[in-house]
Amino acid sequence: MLARRLMAVALWSGMMVLDACGGGGGGKCTIEGVSVSASATAVPASQQVDLGANVKQGPGATGCNGGVTWSSNPAGAITGTQQLAAKFATANPGTYTVTATSIDDPTKSGSVQISVQAPSSCGTPNGTVVTHSGNITASETWAGNGVTHSITSSVRIKPGATVTVQPCAIVAVAAGAEIGVEGDTNASQPAKLVAAGNDPQTGFVSFVPAVQGQTWGGIRGYNVQSLVELHNTGVVSAGAGPFYRNSAIVMAGPGLTAPPQGVLTADNLVVENPVGGGLYLDGMAAFTPQSTYLGVTGAQDHPLAMHLMAVGSMPLTQVQNSLYDDALMLSSAPNVTRDTTIHGYIPLYFEAQVKVGQNTPGTTTTLTVEAGSVLRFAPGNDIRMYFGNGSAGAGILMATGDAAKPILFTSAGASPAAGDWAGLLLLNSYGSQLSYVTIEYAGASNGVVSANCRPSGSSDDAALLVADIPAANFLTNSTIQFISGHGIDATWAASVINAPDLAAGNTFNSVAGCKQTYNAKAGGTCPTLGCTEP
Repeated sequence: MLARRLMAVALWSGMMVLDACGGGGGGKCTIEGVSVSASATAVPASQQVDLGANVKQGPGATGCNGGVTWSSNPAGAITGTQQLAAKFATANPGTYTVTATSIDDPTKSGSVQISVQAPSSCGTPNGTVVTHSGNITASETWAGNGVTHSITSSVRIKPGATVTVQPCAIVAVAAGAEIGVEGDTNASQPAKLVAAGNDPQTGFVSFVPAVQGQTWGGIRGYNVQSLVELHNTGVVSAGAGPFYRNSAIVMAGPGLTAPPQGVLTADNLVVENPVGGGLYLDGMAAFTPQSTYLGVTGAQDHPLAMHLMAVGSMPLTQVQNSLYDDALMLSSAPNVTRDTTIHGYIPLYFEAQVKVGQNTPGTTTTLTVEAGSVLRFAPGNDIRMYFGNGSAGAGILMATGDAAKPILFTSAGASPAAGDWAGLLLLNSYGSQLSYVTIEYAGASNGVVSANCRPSGSSDDAALLVADIPAANFLTNSTIQFISGHGIDATWAASVINAPDLAAGNTFNSVAGCKQTYNAKAGGTCPTLGCTEP
């Protein structure tokens, strides 16, 4: 059932050892005590547990058998006995005491308790069916414990109403029908859907098609006052309809020009086999801070689509068995005008150029890219990511990976090639830092024409264009490879044209132009043209 698709709950495991003490013994074989260990002490029914015994002999003891006999209370749970080992397994729930008794001295024994848990019935219908349809204008609680809630036609949760779905409820939705949430933006009156699952194995909520093999319309929040909380929840085979990439969950935010706002809580949420994408967060919709985990499996489109400025709200995300493994960055608002962090849980896919920075002079906007992040750029459209713009606000790139988890800026092409995308342009970005970064398959036209001292006949196209005199630690332990233009195009103006040497200490492979061009000569013409490093 869905429980196995959600994140596993750790069972108490390890080695639990209980020592049993007894009186002293005489003769050549003396036993001081017996201890018992178990590979787990709380298990589902029928799961096997490995048992071990240790017999401690007295000082100078000789002639001991050293073995034990095994027993359980209740009886019948011990199998596969050996001299000092055995196996425990039973289909009957309860608390069992497993005892190992010394063969040499039956007064010496050790024991351990093992709790056997009953199999969960969560997700199994109990025969009770409640039908829902139309508008819901007052708050409702949909019972759990195996109750099936039949959605025969689309429902719409209206302003002021909250629908709370209790643990182990099954929401079965007719083909093409959706569960809509529609708050009132004028009166700031929210509408809410709360799937109140409380355990990923024994207390989850299921949203499934009414007929196996069919699909349903999914969950949709219509505006920023439409709030959806999905705790320990599975959403299966949803997304019928031609819009929003056939995603199973579609949420609307405050609008393309507003700051991102959390409208969706994904707290142990799994989306399975959507018709198209998994989730579509439009209009700067974001996840709430209470979001903990999102899993998407079997998606036929991008598992997640959202705006780059909202991507910092993404919880830990895993994707399995899907057509794509990356999140689509929506091109309707591609720029970053507020500090934003990319966590790198899954790769990001870009179809439009990105500008980091505001148009207001004196402002600074930082894009932080965490270790292990992968940014992919669609080939063929000269896509570039640029930071700051002349006298306008600054844009800072902080991309600091490490040896185990480098950061990758690359082509999204199925067969990537040099020049698939333009590269990174740092135009007004002093203070940026790149460490353990790889930039590859770049060098397409970036639209820049500078007065630097690059080789005659070459353009400013490069994997990395730098317009400010950078700090000494600007680029370290990084790789630039498979580039159709220069590796680094230095366009800053300084008294010398070959310093600082950013290429030093970094790796370059298959770069058509310079590793680094000469920069511009401050207050004069270029004394020569060429490369700081060819």
